[in-house]
Amino acid sequence: MLEPLSRRTFLKGTGAILVTVSIVGSMPGVAAAAPLQQQESSGSPPPDQLDSWIKVQADGTVKAFTGKVEVGQGVRTGLSQIIAEELDLPLSSVTLVMGDTDLTPDEGYTADSGTIRDAGPRMRAAAAEARLTLLGLAARTFGVPLQQLSVSNGVVSAPGAGSATYSDLIGNQNFSVQLTAKVTPFGLGPISGTATPKDPSQYTLVGTSPGRSDLRTKVTGEFTYVQDMRVPGMVHGRVVRPTGIRSKLVSIDGFKDNIPGAQVLQKGDFVGVIANTEWDAIRAADALQVTWSDWNGLPDMADIASVLRGAPAVNHPASQAGDVWQALDVSESGLSATYETPFEMHASIGPACAIADVQAEGATVWVATQGPHPLRVDLSQLLDMPLNNVRVITVEGSGSYGRNGADLAAADAAIMSQLAGKPVRVQWMRHDEHGWEPKGPAMVQDLQGGLAPNGDVVAWRHTVWTPPHFEGIALGTGEPGGNNLDGTPYRSSYPAADLIGKKVGRPSPGAFNTPVLTYNFPNVSLLQFDQSDFADALITDWLRGPAQFQHTFAQESFLDELAAAAGQDPVQFRLKYMTDDRLIAVLNAVAQAANWETRPSPNLEVVNARGSVVTGRGVAVANRDGTLVAEVAQVQVDRSSGDIRVLQFWAAQDCGLIVNPKGVQAQVEGNIIQATSRTLREEVTFDSSNVTSLDWRAYPILTFPEVPQIQTILINRPDKPSSGVGEPTTCPVAAAISNGVFDATGVRLRRLPLRADRVLAELQAAST
Repeated sequence: MLEPLSRRTFLKGTGAILVTVSIVGSMPGVAAAAPLQQQESSGSPPPDQLDSWIKVQADGTVKAFTGKVEVGQGVRTGLSQIIAEELDLPLSSVTLVMGDTDLTPDEGYTADSGTIRDAGPRMRAAAAEARLTLLGLAARTFGVPLQQLSVSNGVVSAPGAGSATYSDLIGNQNFSVQLTAKVTPFGLGPISGTATPKDPSQYTLVGTSPGRSDLRTKVTGEFTYVQDMRVPGMVHGRVVRPTGIRSKLVSIDGFKDNIPGAQVLQKGDFVGVIANTEWDAIRAADALQVTWSDWNGLPDMADIASVLRGAPAVNHPASQAGDVWQALDVSESGLSATYETPFEMHASIGPACAIADVQAEGATVWVATQGPHPLRVDLSQLLDMPLNNVRVITVEGSGSYGRNGADLAAADAAIMSQLAGKPVRVQWMRHDEHGWEPKGPAMVQDLQGGLAPNGDVVAWRHTVWTPPHFEGIALGTGEPGGNNLDGTPYRSSYPAADLIGKKVGRPSPGAFNTPVLTYNFPNVSLLQFDQSDFADALITDWLRGPAQFQHTFAQESFLDELAAAAGQDPVQFRLKYMTDDRLIAVLNAVAQAANWETRPSPNLEVVNARGSVVTGRGVAVANRDGTLVAEVAQVQVDRSSGDIRVLQFWAAQDCGLIVNPKGVQAQVEGNIIQATSRTLREEVTFDSSNVTSLDWRAYPILTFPEVPQIQTILINRPDKPSSGVGEPTTCPVAAAISNGVFDATGVRLRRLPLRADRVLAELQAAST
């Protein structure tokens, strides 16, 4: 087995240094104990203990622990920089353990651009507390005031009294220091101790760009992804998929071909096969004869907007100000528009994979999940096993950009392992990933705006219809009573989860579900209607910039429509209604970098020019959870074919304190490239029973020759907390591109993706 000794078990057997002794000079006391507001211990290391976060090894290096995971965005390096900075250690002396439910505190999901924003301050507080504790031990050892000590590279020095390494002071022993930990309805909040972290003016490592610790082995092919893992006694499994998303099992009629060692595993409507080799498992799944009931519950793709508008829904008022209807009635000029965005895929290049070893005494699951601790709760429900007997170990896989099929592959492997009594590896195929991963929800949005005679905006109305963006596919209940927050059970559409028949219900943060308006208008109405009809069929879940990517496409495009109607420059029009100095700064920065020409859109000289290929520029902004972004896109449109080519992007971003500038730049670029692909290419297709876009031809993505040039302008604010960078620059991309097309052609595109055939049809319709 590849299961190391439990850290909880190890800590029980080691000695403990209780830092409660008197020292010469002044030293803050150990932080007072603070009770955690949670029902019971999950079995993971408690977040109110310093030993749960930091351990000094016998060789003087430090091992740190976080429940967050690395999904290819470089957060392992960023968090390690924070730890090394506070402990005055070289970066190479810090090892970060991530996402192992037996070894790391429960920090929920790695999502919402929250790792550096949320986990960073926790690691900073823990490392600062560890440093203070170590200085206290050194002060006692040397008999000098704590203030006379200095630290360099993990060595504490006392003038005239000698020096000691961290390992000399506490190597391989417990700190036994209590922290204050706050638990919120959404998970773990801040932790704190008695130490004051460094002032940013003292930083020597944070704010620099050391090379990522994981890239060399990934580039050379030495890195071990979850797809590369093997455990002793392991067999290979494949799920046999139903013909319709909610089809029921009628009968299993055996293998049509003889495949030595193949075995059928069935529980409820879940059907799988295992074999000794992966190829035999593939053959067995194809050879198994299964009869399913008919199911045709999906609506006509062409009628998605009507379905979303007409389905029962929950109204989430986002913002109300003034009297919108009266303002619209008396406005000199009123505009209205409808924007539509499709279901989308995470479309991870590497399909999901998981290994599970489920025995009577416990279960261990290796998977590239974004939420090892929440998944652990789900698996304990799925397997009907005590929570403390389930261990989830995160092993990197393909990037997920939200929640892809990883957790569902873990469920497949866990069920098959429990039925087979041996470790089972489940590797999804491309058609599994495209067909059965959770989808980013579709959305239809109506906007209305009113203009005064001088061109000022006097009214803004924005109404949204969409399936939930923050439901999450849960394999168990995860909540007391096993129901949604309103008490009603919820069935998933995934066969493994159907064995439980319940789904987690969670509060919906505003930034995930409801529109966020970045402008100050006198009369505003923002409403969102969340409906769940599609969630009974197409599983919906987070996809990079959940909901706000779609909201920003509509808002920033419609604001451009108002600017055009007022005959005003799009940048200057936005600045009139901004009150956030930081947002104003990023918009001015990107306009300067792009050499923005102040004039109204569209560019009539270009629109009226001869020739099929025209060029324009568009601007858009966003505020995602405190990260401010402004972007300018330069686009090229072939009016004879409808093909759009994005030539260049300029992106200015203010994310507070920047921990690793190159890491942030890489995130900006990745966001823009993926969002450009979503804008121009990506749309899930389905018939009445199932998803039909099951390969890269049916679900095309941006190719390398189509990637735009990207210039990044980063505004560092060391006096502000770090905010997220994993999602914000995704949000304005579609609007910036669409606004650029309008600037070049005078035609407004309001439906994604901006495929050539649709664009050509809009151009032709506008010319008649």
